[in-house]
Amino acid sequence: MTTMASDTPISFLQRFGQQRRIVAYLVFVVVFLISLNDRTDISLLSFKSIFFLVLMLAMPYLQFKLANYLLKRHGKNHQIVASTTYTEFDHSKNIQLMWPIVCIDAICVGLAIGYLQFSLTPSMIFMVMLIVRLVELNSLLFSIVSVLVCILSAYISAYVLGVNTHTFALHEGVSDGSALLRVGSIVCFATYIVFALNYAEKHVAVLKKKFIESEKKNHQYIKMANKIARYAPSQVWQAIVNGTFESRIYNKRKKLTIFFSDIEGFTELSDRLSSDDLAALLNTYFEKMSNIARKYGGTIDKFVGDALVIFFGDPTSSGTKNDAIACIDMAIAMQQEMKRLRQKSNNSELGQLHVRMGVTTGYCHVGNFGSASRMSYTVIGREANLAARLQAAAAPNEILMSQETYEQVRDQVNCIDQGEIMLRGIAQPVQAWQVAGRYENVPTHQRRWSEYELEGFNLQLDMDLVKSYDRDRIKRALQHAIENLDRPGLN
Repeated sequence: MTTMASDTPISFLQRFGQQRRIVAYLVFVVVFLISLNDRTDISLLSFKSIFFLVLMLAMPYLQFKLANYLLKRHGKNHQIVASTTYTEFDHSKNIQLMWPIVCIDAICVGLAIGYLQFSLTPSMIFMVMLIVRLVELNSLLFSIVSVLVCILSAYISAYVLGVNTHTFALHEGVSDGSALLRVGSIVCFATYIVFALNYAEKHVAVLKKKFIESEKKNHQYIKMANKIARYAPSQVWQAIVNGTFESRIYNKRKKLTIFFSDIEGFTELSDRLSSDDLAALLNTYFEKMSNIARKYGGTIDKFVGDALVIFFGDPTSSGTKNDAIACIDMAIAMQQEMKRLRQKSNNSELGQLHVRMGVTTGYCHVGNFGSASRMSYTVIGREANLAARLQAAAAPNEILMSQETYEQVRDQVNCIDQGEIMLRGIAQPVQAWQVAGRYENVPTHQRRWSEYELEGFNLQLDMDLVKSYDRDRIKRALQHAIENLDRPGLN
């Protein structure tokens, strides 16, 4: 897109058929000269004839100067698409710029019709030439106004020339001039059409060339965008493309589910492997895990060494509960993928990879952090730190999650109570739960229903019905039963 001030009068007028306009004025001149062959009311050397000829020959130059003036006047306030296709123009701005030039065309056509005393063939030809030019502006109202201006200028010029249009219309019929005038008008019009078609053919060739060039540029931009997209989460760059993501420093408080994982014994592994082998190993691992994260809709925050940070809930969310379930499903899928990798890679370092995972749900600040020149879309807050600490406390190939995440997924995920554990950097103990798997995928003995029946002992425990606020009471009841079992004198 280029500004009006950088456009030139020639290029500005050429986009609206200035070359065809020049030919049209030459047609007016030639037809008028032919009409002088059988006219007695006006001569070639009369003031009126000279005025008409000079005006028609000078009109292209006058329009050029007018275009220059319009460009300078409106260049600071408007922009115009630097394209040769009329359909891409902003018609409201084009009409504002072109209406003086097109109105002058309409006046000149009316003047030519009046000078030819409303001869039918030339008049119809001139009107058709004007209408063809008006069609390019794609404005019905402006076209009607221009035609009315043409008719008005025709009658005014006829009045100035002393042509009695009333008598002419009622008593003498419509004049068509001599045969020479009719033939000459048709030949001139045919010449104009040939020139217009030739211009249109060249115009189409230019459009095809520009279309091919634009397709190449679009292809380059797409390739570039695909490369850049690899440095940002897919949800982020898609939101940027859709215009729903703001590229500025900002953040918001939002409830997210955060996933943190790293590789057990990675430090020792990095000491054993060369840099190339270690890079290849990590790339393979991250490729597998990233594919799973995208499948479940997770936003990949960052890779930190061997650690992977993913969160659910922004920039798109399915609700806190569904986000938490999707995160746990992703973690389980990652566990299963690591099992397959170890089974298929018994003789490689990849077969020795064991991953710890931590998941938590809570309010964090998410958004663009950094500076205006370099920013990162990430998440910060206590919950992000808690996910990292849960991951560090997890055993190899284990998923630990917080109480809040457990509350969101307990009806669909089988969880094992790990009790309250102390985490590094966190003062208070944290209730942790181990993910055993989806209910439909775990063995019967691991499900949340427990039932034991012995002589003198009967226990039925349905964790699906147990409320969170009753857990402590149940623990106290079980502890009291254990104390009774340990009493001295029990047979």
